[in-house]
Amino acid sequence: MKIFDPYYFYENRGLGSNSILIDASPKVIVDTGMNPRRLSKRMAVDGFHPEEIGMVVNTHSHIDHTAGNRFFRRRGAKVLTCIGEYLDLKDVCLKVISTPGHSPGSVCLYDEDNRVLISGDTILPYCVGRWDLPGGDLESLKISVLKLSELKVDYLLPGHMYPLTNRKDILESMNAIMEMLGI
Repeated sequence: MKIFDPYYFYENRGLGSNSILIDASPKVIVDTGMNPRRLSKRMAVDGFHPEEIGMVVNTHSHIDHTAGNRFFRRRGAKVLTCIGEYLDLKDVCLKVISTPGHSPGSVCLYDEDNRVLISGDTILPYCVGRWDLPGGDLESLKISVLKLSELKVDYLLPGHMYPLTNRKDILESMNAIMEMLGI
């Protein structure tokens, strides 16, 4: 589903994660999910093919976000395992924000110019990712949520559930999350 150029959101209603395609240079998939063949079919509806993907970025290392990495790597994509402060693509610059709490090494990607936050499992609509899994930490998650609450976001593209595409809903969601976490 096209959110707006260059962002496409592929919701997964099963066990895997959502996937975000950024139509930049190179084309990027954020979180490949559990079923890359189904993702590829959905991408084809929007005119994209797996061989066109030049880069894969994961918001964290859980299998529901990374299982499809091999599929895209075999078709020529580079899978980034370590990224710096910014991911600079043609016409899109994403700030890489460290957001531990759901898992060690979790990151969110923020497009300040377009006010887009790709949040992985750190924040979801009106809730957060689990912190009771191995490596999760509630206090770290609270710090990460506070950090993200300071961003100006008009489009929240989470790792699970559905996107939020207006500031009012995003602010309501963040307020509910902060109240739930007691921050």
